[in-house]
Amino acid sequence: MKNIYTRETKNKAKALYIQGECFAHTAREIGCNPKTVSKWSKEEGWPEERIKIYAESATLANQKSSILISGRIAQQIQAYQEMLLKGIGALQQTNVKSAGEAAQLIDRAIKGIGAIRQDTLQVRFIEDVATVLKSEISDRDLLYRIAEGLRKVFEKYRHNTPGQPT
Repeated sequence: MKNIYTRETKNKAKALYIQGECFAHTAREIGCNPKTVSKWSKEEGWPEERIKIYAESATLANQKSSILISGRIAQQIQAYQEMLLKGIGALQQTNVKSAGEAAQLIDRAIKGIGAIRQDTLQVRFIEDVATVLKSEISDRDLLYRIAEGLRKVFEKYRHNTPGQPT
């Protein structure tokens, strides 16, 4: 039987598959049978390519998030250090009115720096867990689903980080 689908159609199916679409949805989009899409996938190695792309994306995302986290941590530490210096400056003035405020600033700065350290340790822990899972799990689809779950936990955690300076 003659192949009636163009390379462009197959490329569109491949792109949908690599983006995470199932065979049924992909087939509906391009107007063919899901078994045809499945056959193309096996013949052309789409699952392996999808895994490779996801792995590369995860690596890039980890690099970018590490850079963002490092920048965020540096900003937080700077804010708390400024708070600490203000508190120490107020104490050095030995002004009775500002002593309470100075003590509060120093206390908040110390707690904030501690929270940043805890945040950093928790992020490193998640990264270490991901490394262990990657070395122990050979099923790439399972590994991808676990990585997605960890990414969601990380995003949730990142947006709810305690100890942010006000």
